[in-house]
Amino acid sequence: SKILKMNNTNKLNYITYQTFPAESANSIQSMTMIKYFIKNGFDVKLVFPNRDKNSQSNTAVLKDFYSINDNFDVIMTKHILPFGKLNFLKKIFFHFSHLLWSFFITRKITKKNELYFTRSDWVYYFLNKKGLKVIFEIHQYSKVRKFVLKYSKSKSSVYVFTTELLKNSFFLDKQKKGRSIVLHNGYDEELFNQNIDKQNKRIIFVGSLIRFNKERGISFLIEAFKSDKLKDFSLYIVGGPENIVLKYKDILERNKIKNVFFLGFKNRKEAILEMQKSEFGILYNEKSNHALNHTSPLKYFEYIGAGLKIVSVDYLAHRQLPGSNNLFYFDENDSNAFVEQILTADKEQMFTINKEGFSVNQRVKKLIQFVARLEGFEPPTP
Repeated sequence: SKILKMNNTNKLNYITYQTFPAESANSIQSMTMIKYFIKNGFDVKLVFPNRDKNSQSNTAVLKDFYSINDNFDVIMTKHILPFGKLNFLKKIFFHFSHLLWSFFITRKITKKNELYFTRSDWVYYFLNKKGLKVIFEIHQYSKVRKFVLKYSKSKSSVYVFTTELLKNSFFLDKQKKGRSIVLHNGYDEELFNQNIDKQNKRIIFVGSLIRFNKERGISFLIEAFKSDKLKDFSLYIVGGPENIVLKYKDILERNKIKNVFFLGFKNRKEAILEMQKSEFGILYNEKSNHALNHTSPLKYFEYIGAGLKIVSVDYLAHRQLPGSNNLFYFDENDSNAFVEQILTADKEQMFTINKEGFSVNQRVKKLIQFVARLEGFEPPTP
């Protein structure tokens, strides 16, 4: 990052149409990126809208929620737009509100010697139109994203894709490809203490129990753990919301299932502690185009950080993950195969991959080096 400072680009503005604090993986990923940009020499300012009653601009609250000690500035703007306030046409109001907020928030931005980072399509689009230096991080395919990429110039932008398949799905022109880098997600190495004793045959699943009002395979896991073959194993499920947790606890009680435990939502440190106590981690999600082809799950890298044996549904996206040859795969909805893969994994050693290469710190360093080369500088020396 010292090389980038020579070009007066050590100020990084992270502008995003997300809400903070939030339990979602995307908010955790954003805050962890901010943390490691700071550790690599950047002065960071986070800008986001006050979209709901839980939004907070108090840095002490955010730092505590996301387990961050580093200092950064926060600007939470007013959000008088309809998304989040009306319970109908949510998708339309989301895009409408997102576009308008992005237009107004970028309108007064003129500092060409600063760096801008966003996961927001429209923030990227309007900053790009001004010719500002923008790092646009892309985690999913969408028609809106395809549109803004097609009708934007590549000269001053950098594109970060979380997988190669995702990058290829946008059919980028030669210039944009040259300014694109594929960086999978990573884990926050500071939060992993490798000296924690593991509990034998302890299995963990971490993540929100619903996504877009659909369950995330929890019923499949509960059903599989009725198997007599798993009577010596225990499954711990970390995630909310609380009303869904209570629903599943009721199912466990009615079916007299004694080896599945719902722990509810845990903060970052608590969730990671639960991972580190475990021997196995489960990668499972309901089928969607994103889950099948483009996902780079945050929890996968956290499972690596915790040194877990990983039992995974056999999706193409999971086969593309770095280190994927270490996973134990089962076909979707095949509970017998799932049970057998747990029994197979139980006989194997822990993940032996070099974990450091999967940290968010390494991810940020690679991105900084890439941007430095595009700016015409030598990348920073480690």
